[in-house]
Amino acid sequence: MFDPHTILSRQQLGLIDDRVEKYNQETKLLIAEEFGLKEPKSYFLIAVNDKSFPELTTSGIADVFRQELGEGNIIMLLNGEDLI
Repeated sequence: MFDPHTILSRQQLGLIDDRVEKYNQETKLLIAEEFGLKEPKSYFLIAVNDKSFPELTTSGIADVFRQELGEGNIIMLLNGEDLI
């Protein structure tokens, strides 16, 4: 099992001296806030590369995550969609 990536709070961002690192971390927070997530804590990525199980589709996996985590608590990008 992989640990989720952390999204830093505004207070934590204020403690970062490196401009590039601060920009990268702040971008993650802003994206989550733009999509309506309040006080996001973490994110993770899942890549589905093995399509040998036809009954387990990418959108089916996404539905499981939405159901388990709550549709208002998750942003799903499917099939190479870009977050703009």
